[in-house]
Amino acid sequence: MNLSKTRFTASLIIGGLATTGMLVAPSFLPISSATASSNDWPDFQSTTFGYQPLSAPTTSTHASELADKSSDNDIIGYRYENDDIVGEFFTSTTQTVDDFTSNFYEQFGTYPEVVSLIYIKPIDSTSASKNTDAPTIVTGQDEYVADPIEDSVADEMLLSDTSASDSTAAPNSASTPWTPQEVSASTWREGNNQRFSIRMAWGNSHSPTKLDGNYGIEFEINLYNSPTLSGKRPACPSGYKNNFLAKREGWSNWFVSTPTGNGISNAQPYADYNDLGDSCNTNSMAVGVRYGNRIPPTQSGAYSVSTGIVAPKGTQSSNIVGGVIQSVNNLACISGMALTDCMGVAGGTQGNQPFLNYVRGVESATWRARPNLCWHSLNYGDSAPVKEPC
Repeated sequence: MNLSKTRFTASLIIGGLATTGMLVAPSFLPISSATASSNDWPDFQSTTFGYQPLSAPTTSTHASELADKSSDNDIIGYRYENDDIVGEFFTSTTQTVDDFTSNFYEQFGTYPEVVSLIYIKPIDSTSASKNTDAPTIVTGQDEYVADPIEDSVADEMLLSDTSASDSTAAPNSASTPWTPQEVSASTWREGNNQRFSIRMAWGNSHSPTKLDGNYGIEFEINLYNSPTLSGKRPACPSGYKNNFLAKREGWSNWFVSTPTGNGISNAQPYADYNDLGDSCNTNSMAVGVRYGNRIPPTQSGAYSVSTGIVAPKGTQSSNIVGGVIQSVNNLACISGMALTDCMGVAGGTQGNQPFLNYVRGVESATWRARPNLCWHSLNYGDSAPVKEPC
């Protein structure tokens, strides 16, 4: 299944940042018609994700062979950590490891460096080993080092590649100097999947490095049902996770990338799988990083991040949509814990930046994905967002 190969030839200057405009249905997202089974997904009450590390990064093919030989756990997915892109993908009856690898190469011009195998593990509050990963698997091979993302693809992923020092516009959000100046976001339907893409760029004196080391950043597009549906998860009506435009479980894959930048794995990207305590009427499609101040710059010295999620479609044909980039406390995270289970558990915040605020009135019912919606947000989220064609 092919994605749109739309390209933009005209550049525009917005708030001192050179951009390539809104990339609709970004062609750099891995192609996949697959979704993981919700039966192979933790409930985060009695089970969660476990990560069995490999002794060295390896190819996805070799990681699959190691998974087949694993007697410790039933492997359902893989985590990869390249210099410029980190993510996870899951196998299913319609997506093999070879399928994903081929699609990954077609989109990024490189291959994933797999660093751990993903399985479902029980949560045992009485066990001292509950925060300990499974034993390291020795790969028996030299460390695999993949090529960088192909230049043409990296350029497409960048919302901006202009050095922040070149910008002259005055930021309006002085109280949150870690927030990006510009955000481009989209969600769209493709086959049985709903896709989510966020690209962001920092400008002026703003930089993710200005975030306190005790905080990470989450990048999220939120789907809203009726506000009259009260309550917090998991005390919600039956089927609540599926009663949206996209499901909060059974994701096919996700990624966080700093195109042309090296070392995004140092920021420890993760997916916000655990939805316990979230509102019954909201499906938050979010990925993040444990350490926002470790996001590396691009080759130009600017900061730009691109994220993507591929989730199975839900039972609804439309949803009101919102979006926010928020700081998340990381102090509850200890070695061996899945970041989705500990990020934000400790209180505190260093602010957030809505890039589509559905409670501002004008951005409510008119901002609905049916099932597609694409938009651009400028001026640190202080200006009203602008819809883009999808």
